[in-house]
Amino acid sequence: MPTYVYICDETGEEFEYIQGINSNALEFWPEDVNGFDANKPKKVRRKIGTGIGVMLKGTGFYETDYVKKSGSPDSKG
Repeated sequence: MPTYVYICDETGEEFEYIQGINSNALEFWPEDVNGFDANKPKKVRRKIGTGIGVMLKGTGFYETDYVKKSGSPDSKG
């Protein structure tokens, strides 16, 4: 499951939250995250991320399959 970064509209505090990819974005600070205040709910919004790194492991994947060396032309062969 992906990890999303949320930011509080009021305070600018940020936290990470693991959610399913098809889950709706949170609207308020969740109870299970440090900083939750039941007396004063904080409105949050999901930040747009910069992407994630993907590591392919196993006998069928090689690091060199996805790395383009600078200065060398693409060649198939």
